[in-house]
Amino acid sequence: MQESKADLKELRKVVEIAKEPRIKRHPYYPVLNEIFALRLIGVRHTYIAEYLNTKFKTKITNNQLSDLVGRWKKQGLYSETRARAIADEILKTKLDENEKNNEWSPL
Repeated sequence: MQESKADLKELRKVVEIAKEPRIKRHPYYPVLNEIFALRLIGVRHTYIAEYLNTKFKTKITNNQLSDLVGRWKKQGLYSETRARAIADEILKTKLDENEKNNEWSPL
């Protein structure tokens, strides 16, 4: 039987990557609280998914986003206090007349 010639440093990198929570590698992790803030305001998953797809060049559907949000909420990965603060900031943000009259479009 031939002995494995695996590079131990490469294997150690695999171990370190496996230790890191998968959520931190998710492209939406940096805006996790913003996603929950939009949900607190009442924005539908469809619009949030369109926004995320535009911002991150991804192709998530509203159903996939709903599953992720449910999982992240169950795992307690977001800060409700921070999400509420962001929601308040979003609602306080003023738009000028041109922005109010133009519908947001991911295109």
